Amino acid sequence: MTPKRGVSAIIDEALAGEHPPSHGGGKKEAAPRQGAMAKRVAGIEEAGRMAKRPAFYLAPEMCSIFPGNARDYDNLTYEKLGSLVSSIIETKGNTYAVLARRTGDADKPYEIIAGSRRHWSVAYARKNGHPDIELLAVVDDVDDATAFRLADIENREREDVSDIERARSYAVALKTYYDGNQAKMSKHLTIHKATLSRLLSLAALPEEILATFADVASISAYLLRPVFTKMDGGVREKRMMAKAQELQDIQTLRMADEEPLLDDKEIVKALLSAAESETTRSRGRRPRPELATADGVAVAEILKDTRREGLTIRLLPSEEAEDAILDAVRRALSQAKFRQS
Repeated sequence: MTPKRGVSAIIDEALAGEHPPSHGGGKKEAAPRQGAMAKRVAGIEEAGRMAKRPAFYLAPEMCSIFPGNARDYDNLTYEKLGSLVSSIIETKGNTYAVLARRTGDADKPYEIIAGSRRHWSVAYARKNGHPDIELLAVVDDVDDATAFRLADIENREREDVSDIERARSYAVALKTYYDGNQAKMSKHLTIHKATLSRLLSLAALPEEILATFADVASISAYLLRPVFTKMDGGVREKRMMAKAQELQDIQTLRMADEEPLLDDKEIVKALLSAAESETTRSRGRRPRPELATADGVAVAEILKDTRREGLTIRLLPSEEAEDAILDAVRRALSQAKFRQS
């Protein structure tokens, strides 16, 4: 009889990944945060509908990978997935089904929507002494936008899917599935607008700046928030681009001398310093004092601070929380000259 999965099982199993019971061998992966996952999959009718479909076995060679999946399939290796391969060999297959859809292609009639790690691991096991292992899959016909959402639900809970992978995936999806409408995409994916905006900004960063970081996969979109605000096509961006070339040269020399590379925070600090100092010199005037949040993100600048005329502040475009902005303004107000005795 063909195995089936209930609604809760398909969500917990197919989207959570490969977490089979331990039988004394193989290393179990840590389960994703179920609370956050439950919120994100709530109301996804497609997941419930797929849950009613039978699960059956496929040869991984019959499957391609959905191009909208953020995970870099070509970058998967045995070093990264060894424990999962061992679990699959031990249980003679993936315990939890991947999600797939039909393609109509004779050579690759199925496309993996979610579960690319399981697909890779089963394929590896088949090529390395276990040709009888097959891929357990739940198959349904879903459109591209739905496929993207289902893949995103799984990847959002994975620590090994980097911000840059998600960012680039979102940038393509925005144009391909959402007609360039960020609000529509945010609602469909149930992702905060500010988070989506940061990831899209990361995807838009020039390669010259990305190349300054020791490991692109480690880059945090959150850490780079202040850099995004300077990428305005003006003088500050040009100065950061010039600084990026200097930083690349420094990293190359340090690597050659087997010295520690500059870390991500040092890179961001150097870029911001170059943007502000160079911008000031290019304008030929004193810089306006900036107000920043506790994280160092500029949210306002002081236009005037005198005893006679008081304090004038201009708020800058920002994705920061209202409370963080108000805290920065309060600090400036407490130190304003008109309030000093």
